Amino acid sequence: MRSLLNSVPSALIVLTVVGGTIGLALGGVVAAWKLFPNLAEGPFEDMADGLRVVYELVFALILAFVIASVLDTFSNAEATVADEARTLAHIKRANQALPVEQQLVLDEGLGHYVHAIAGPEWERMRDGRESAQAAAALETLYALYQAYDPPPAAGPQAEYYRLAVEQLDEASSARRERLGLSSNELPSLLRTVLPIGAVLLLVLEHRPRMARRAQLVHMGLLAAVVSFSYLLTVLLDYPFAGDVSVSNEPFKQGALAEFWSSDTPHELGPGERQEALRTGDLVGVWNSASFGLVVFRQDGDEVRGVYRLAQGTVVGSVGPDGVFRGWWCDLPGRQPDDHAGDVEWRLVISSDGEIVYGSWRNGTTEPFRGGWDLERVGGPEPPDLAPRFDDPAAFCRRP
Repeated sequence: MRSLLNSVPSALIVLTVVGGTIGLALGGVVAAWKLFPNLAEGPFEDMADGLRVVYELVFALILAFVIASVLDTFSNAEATVADEARTLAHIKRANQALPVEQQLVLDEGLGHYVHAIAGPEWERMRDGRESAQAAAALETLYALYQAYDPPPAAGPQAEYYRLAVEQLDEASSARRERLGLSSNELPSLLRTVLPIGAVLLLVLEHRPRMARRAQLVHMGLLAAVVSFSYLLTVLLDYPFAGDVSVSNEPFKQGALAEFWSSDTPHELGPGERQEALRTGDLVGVWNSASFGLVVFRQDGDEVRGVYRLAQGTVVGSVGPDGVFRGWWCDLPGRQPDDHAGDVEWRLVISSDGEIVYGSWRNGTTEPFRGGWDLERVGGPEPPDLAPRFDDPAAFCRRP
């Protein structure tokens, strides 16, 4: 069943199964008219009427139990994914309290693990299996934390390191639970009983004493309801397979969005237009889903910015074409080609409002990447970032 859900659109499966069941039910009614023309006068209706109430109740209870079970499994899968992503985001934030050199190493390992989860492992879970790449990335991440020994006098850094390790254990447990949910399925006995029970229900629900048109309407509607209810149990029984499945989007949001920054600069789409930036437009507090909070100040014709990630800074200016061009740098070293490079921001107007799209690169020669997009936050400058403007040595200029 998993392979069918993964290879055929769910809408087509529903249309085929529900339509086919309705067709078979109506065909059975017509066949009964021809093969048993006196069925309404025979003992069938009296016998069926005696069984119908009890059987309907039993079948309805079984179907309701199965639907409640698969709904609970599907909800648990969504909650487990959300908890796992939230735990990994806590690890990302705890890493920010560690020395920059160690933070970069741990974040790189965490990024590989997040990509392995939301990529190869998500595809494997469609078939109820785990990914060797994700398992290896998790082991590597554990090794990176085990290799770091915070100094005894590290104070808050040691506490955040302990917190990150605890959250890593929780993330590992959540992964095991997620993989267990991806491989679980209803017992084979229940999966066999349901379609057989549905066929018996349709037979018992045949009402030969009704008018013929009423018989067709009654059996058609009943077949549609029963077949759709059965399909619902199938679709929800595999929470990571098919079109109706749990999304991996939680692993791409919030603090984890940094690991998914676009490799290509933004291109204008329908209804979007680029407008010229002015020097003062960038002044204030902004947020980037991929790179975190950025604060800009104007210094004459220049604009300077500071951001939390690796204690980074930006310095540049808005050109005659209305595009900000500058130079970013961060720790350790603040030197190209790994910790400094070009950055550009452009103002784009769309139906959703204004957004400043950013592109950046390491050094001066590699192609620009996208993803450093800014949305205005406003409000006062964060107290941990404002003092960074007082250190002129932290601002690097393009060589």
